[in-house]
Amino acid sequence: MSATDPKQPPDLAAFAEHAARICGAAHVDFSPAGIAAASRTTAPWRSLIAGIVRPSSADEVASLITAAAATATPLYPVSTGKNWGYGDRLPAGDNQVVLDLGRMNRIIEVDETLAYAVVEPGVTQGQLFEHLQARQLALWLDCTGAGPDAGIIGNILERGFGHTPLGDRFRAVSGIEAVLGDGSVLRTGFSGAESSAVGATYPYGLGPVLDGLFSQSNLGVVTRMGVWLMPQPEAFAAAIVFIDDKAVIGPVVDRLRPLRLDGTLPSVVHIANDLRLLSGRMGFPQQRAGGERCLTAELRAALNRELGISPWAMSAGLYGSRRQIRASAARLKTALKGLPVRIRVLGGDTLRQAERAARLLNRFKIGRGLYRQIEDASAAIGLLQGKPTRHFLKGAYWRHPTMPTGADPALDGCGLLWLAPVSPHRGQDIDRLLALVEPLYARHGFDALLTLSLLNGRAIALVSTIAFNAEDQVEARAAADCYETIVKAAMAAGYPPYRLASGAMASAIDPKEPYWQAVARLKAALDPAGVIAPGRYAP
Repeated sequence: MSATDPKQPPDLAAFAEHAARICGAAHVDFSPAGIAAASRTTAPWRSLIAGIVRPSSADEVASLITAAAATATPLYPVSTGKNWGYGDRLPAGDNQVVLDLGRMNRIIEVDETLAYAVVEPGVTQGQLFEHLQARQLALWLDCTGAGPDAGIIGNILERGFGHTPLGDRFRAVSGIEAVLGDGSVLRTGFSGAESSAVGATYPYGLGPVLDGLFSQSNLGVVTRMGVWLMPQPEAFAAAIVFIDDKAVIGPVVDRLRPLRLDGTLPSVVHIANDLRLLSGRMGFPQQRAGGERCLTAELRAALNRELGISPWAMSAGLYGSRRQIRASAARLKTALKGLPVRIRVLGGDTLRQAERAARLLNRFKIGRGLYRQIEDASAAIGLLQGKPTRHFLKGAYWRHPTMPTGADPALDGCGLLWLAPVSPHRGQDIDRLLALVEPLYARHGFDALLTLSLLNGRAIALVSTIAFNAEDQVEARAAADCYETIVKAAMAAGYPPYRLASGAMASAIDPKEPYWQAVARLKAALDPAGVIAPGRYAP
């Protein structure tokens, strides 16, 4: 009988006893205070958490899953729980026990010659970065903008993307260890063979490739992963492009496509709109907005002038020899020639000199706008070199009543939803998608904080933020409605989101589709008791 079968309710007390014996009582928390702390979320919806268990090893995970099956207790695995904007650590349904893998934080191996690391799910971006720095290894990791405390494996399993040439992060995985619903352990590719020397270097193995079964799924609990790293290049430069006319974003996208396809621009390219950049500089200007919930066109233009922000701004990384970088920069300038853009190519020395000059001017209260521009550029350039930063978490606080100094949007009470429809890499599609999305933001009373992420030469994700005041229930309901409206409209137009928030999965998945029927059959085979994350990417 399934753990989700209403005829067999969970025996939480029995599971808690099992869990205490497996993990130690200190790592099992079914207290109201513990549940309340784990339930802090940026999302506008809530799900009821039954408890929290924190294992320290794959063996403990396997024992917990066996105990969960015996007691019909659903488990919701999280790596570090920093899934901000997508539901944080909240399960996709009520009365699930959060399986917090944060204690499993070992960096098992780093190979400098072959440029890979093998890590557990609790390893964070900051932890791996510091490890590479401490060992003085000439390796860069790929980072997201979620900050140094965010986990690596959790984001990869959501098929998140970063900034470097390894920015399509799931494609830079080789060898996954996962615990299935019967407590057995599966190692994918050649990572399961003890005699194999290529488990973390050749992802496919013999037979079917099973890694994808554990991405955006509830078919197992991933406890280890091989992640490819980037050898530090001979030289690096960042291309920063200021786009001075919103109307030319389509032509810019079209002219960048050949450069992404042929590798001239090898990194993920990010193009942020002015509202995205404003949200990184300041909170919502309540007094100047005069009671409006989003910026008027006049106030938006005034803030852009005051802070020196252009309608769109782009960042991309150039890597290789100095000669290669000069050639790539020249091709970029040629591609965008004739458009109203300003291109700056910044090498490490150039940026450091600009930072020193800006700090000096800022000390004397001169050139503060320049200082903030360089601060923004420095954070973006750091990500292109695999340096995690908290800088871009500031955007989560756009609608927060105050501007906390912390860097945990969930703990600070931010209201935040992220959604990212995927479009073909064509200017006409981007123009169409923007024309669809921006009015829906305005209709629901929200500023459209947008970034175009050029994932490759064929696809672009429109990363869209709905920032809301979590203390205002009317605004929170409007945020949830805005999210669902945009997702449905974008899907109907042919632009589906590349991932979903935990509270929105049921409404976006059609159980009648053959694809999801096949997923259900896989679920029945690999997790017969149905205890792993019921409702997560599932019909």
